[in-house]
Amino acid sequence: LATALHINMRNWFAPTAESFFNRISRKTILAAINEATGPHGPALEKLGKRELALRAEQLIAPTGWLPDPLRVQCHEPALAIAAE
Repeated sequence: LATALHINMRNWFAPTAESFFNRISRKTILAAINEATGPHGPALEKLGKRELALRAEQLIAPTGWLPDPLRVQCHEPALAIAAE
């Protein structure tokens, strides 16, 4: 539906500690950080889950990263060109 309506989910959702990171596993949080910002440092491995979720929010916010289910490919409709 989001694809058909050309909805950019970045305009409607930002992953925060409260809305997203506190609800997923530490392993998934670290994977999100790696995907959004590149490989994380060993210091993140030592953080508790609450601190890791808050740090993920800070690191990921400027990147525009979204969880996979919210990523939508919005393609412009193809224009039909009549043959002359």
